Amino acid sequence: MSNTTLRKNQKNQLNNTGINQQKLRAFAGELAKDIHTQDDLAELSASLVKMTIEAALGAEMEHHLGYAKHEQNTQDIDI
Repeated sequence: MSNTTLRKNQKNQLNNTGINQQKLRAFAGELAKDIHTQDDLAELSASLVKMTIEAALGAEMEHHLGYAKHEQNTQDIDI
């Protein structure tokens, strides 16, 4: 299979946000096993939204600061 064909196949697996649909379906299938009521679904949905927002804010902060959480900023230290 050529590189172009591989890239087309990979692109077909991704939606417009770059999320791999195959992995997402597998993940959703695993999560769905524990959903038995509407309240379970609501709790899962709220948890996913919360985790997504926290991850996005953490990435934004890391980008803004220039280093990851729990890492020391060695750029401003005078030795």
